[in-house]
Amino acid sequence: MLLVMAISYFLILAYGAKVVGLELMIGAYAAGVAFASHPERNHVEEDIKPLCELLTPLFFILLGASMEFSGLDPFSEAGRQSWGFAALLFVADVVGKLFAPFFIPGNGMNKWAVGSGIMPRGEVGLIFAQMGLMSGSFSSELFSSFVVVIIATTMVGPVLLRVSWRA
Repeated sequence: MLLVMAISYFLILAYGAKVVGLELMIGAYAAGVAFASHPERNHVEEDIKPLCELLTPLFFILLGASMEFSGLDPFSEAGRQSWGFAALLFVADVVGKLFAPFFIPGNGMNKWAVGSGIMPRGEVGLIFAQMGLMSGSFSSELFSSFVVVIIATTMVGPVLLRVSWRA
């Protein structure tokens, strides 16, 4: 019964977010944050886990199906622009995340490791890129550039993290 109530609560808040003009995931996230302090949180989390394991791959299937690979054709003008934008965005992403921790006061932390650790935030980036594509804010070429950068930073981040822990 608790599981049904929790899922209903999540769905109601997700729908409420949509009604006021936000994305469903914002409402669902707010419901999860609110539920985090519930005394039965661990029990509900265990019960929801199989549902999450079923739905998460479906999201990535839909995301992959949204890719327009013609926007990455290096022999077309649009493809070269997409790759150029992806390269610039990748450099900005890596440099920004690597150097951001150096603005945090204090000397007791490995700032290179912190910067490397915040780099591979792919899932959230993919969600927002998908929302941009679905809303029409992003062209298919721009979406493809974002996906390339998200994949690249998701792969580079752990490598840099491993190197920074040795330093």
